[in-house]
Amino acid sequence: MKKTLFLMAALANGFFANAQNDSIAESDNYENDYNKWSIELGAGGNKPIDPFAIGYSSSDPAKFLNFIQADHFNFGVRYMFNTKFGLKVEGAFDKVRNLEGSESPVFETQQIRLGVQGVLNLGRVLSFEQFTSRFNVLLHFGFQGSQLTPKTGGNANIPELNGGLIYGITPQIRITDRIALNFDITMMNNVRQHYTWDGKVNALDGNAQNRYNNLTGRMLNSSVGIQIYLGRNDKHADWYADEVQATQNNAPQTIDNTTQEENLFGILARLDELEKCTNDSDQDGVNDCIDEEENTPAGVFVDTKGKTKVIKDGVDGTTTIITKENPTVIQKGSLLNIFYDVNKDTPNAGSVGDVSLIIAYLISNPEAKIRLIGYADSRGGAATNQALSQRRAKNLTAMVVAKGINPSRVRFDGFGVERKVANPTKEQMDYARRTEVIVE
Repeated sequence: MKKTLFLMAALANGFFANAQNDSIAESDNYENDYNKWSIELGAGGNKPIDPFAIGYSSSDPAKFLNFIQADHFNFGVRYMFNTKFGLKVEGAFDKVRNLEGSESPVFETQQIRLGVQGVLNLGRVLSFEQFTSRFNVLLHFGFQGSQLTPKTGGNANIPELNGGLIYGITPQIRITDRIALNFDITMMNNVRQHYTWDGKVNALDGNAQNRYNNLTGRMLNSSVGIQIYLGRNDKHADWYADEVQATQNNAPQTIDNTTQEENLFGILARLDELEKCTNDSDQDGVNDCIDEEENTPAGVFVDTKGKTKVIKDGVDGTTTIITKENPTVIQKGSLLNIFYDVNKDTPNAGSVGDVSLIIAYLISNPEAKIRLIGYADSRGGAATNQALSQRRAKNLTAMVVAKGINPSRVRFDGFGVERKVANPTKEQMDYARRTEVIVE
């Protein structure tokens, strides 16, 4: 049962880790392997929808789109945050006039527009790369501000500022990795347009048939253009995913099978390690996977790595092994050492057990007292080392007192640098960073 649970956990962990690694790798590749900037140029026609004064129109009312002549021009710069979302800034110029067949009086107005729009790469969202590497679709939506200036009539050359929403769709055809053709259809809505498209005042008039259009205006743009991709990489974000998908689709199936088998063997190997971590062969309280001494004699105290605990009495030698049957081997006159890492004033991992033994001795012997003397190695200035040695002894005193030992039973002091050796080795430096515990 335990092995089954471990296998299920390992499989789940492996799946999550692989998915996360794939996501990270994909993110890294996307960041490094595709271009983000592009320039967009287009030209086409416009069809103002409303408002118009009575009798005016720009084209044959029966035709929805206008392709007779070019009277719309646009220029834009786009930046893609990733392969699916981006932002573009676009400017446009429109000339609105009566065209042949419109049966409208002669008029002309001009509009200059500037907009900021978010861009959605629909092809990457819907994975077009699964069936085409040449066709794509972009959607865009945002805000625009414009200036409308009549060129004929009583309001000639008197401009007004408008603003509103803009949105549209842009099918693309990739010609090369640097150039794509596009056909764009964009709807523009003004929310405060005082002029009609023919240059008259769009005011509330009881006799006007277009009063429902007051202060609003709509125009449809249709254009054909090119997109020029900038950057040092081969692909632009518009098309990058088709390369990734093609690599995945063209990969031999045997590679996937081999990878799955290797993953399974890896999971089983990790499972064996997990099972080893649940065993404690020598019953010393430390699992086998981290036990550095797997055959510890029964009843012996060990440190966090499973190594036998001893009372140290110098740089090289050791004395008595501490056992559970004889935890009070410490006696009056004993000298123990608590050791520290560089610049630290709390006992290192190897001395934590010794601190516990000292506390256990003091609890078992209410009359016993100890003296703590802190030392530092020879690195650093004298004042710094003096303070460090003092803190080591003081902090150790606090640890003992925190376990209920009366402070009157503990004396402490800091003696600064250990100077018994003129040119100490690394081992001697390690030994110098200590607090001596003298049992009185």
